[in-house]
Amino acid sequence: MKFTIACQRAAIGNDIDLEIEADKGEAMFVVICTLDGIEISTDDFRETSVVSFHRTFSQVGEARAGETHKLLVEVRGKDGEPSRFAVRMWTDIT
Repeated sequence: MKFTIACQRAAIGNDIDLEIEADKGEAMFVVICTLDGIEISTDDFRETSVVSFHRTFSQVGEARAGETHKLLVEVRGKDGEPSRFAVRMWTDIT
């Protein structure tokens, strides 16, 4: 599974662009995004799984000089399969 995460400080909060591409034979059933310990989205594809996912978040979380952030992305596959994770950490510019 390939994760691409781009983060940029916005006037208020952060702008985050997330793309996920499943490897051959994989599928995504649930995608959960957590920023700084707070869940910002859950996308449920259990009815119709997907192999490609793109989500843009605008002005999420707090932003101030020196603030450190942690974005955790969890992708759940079929029942019984282990989840896949990606983590992106960054610090706001002063």
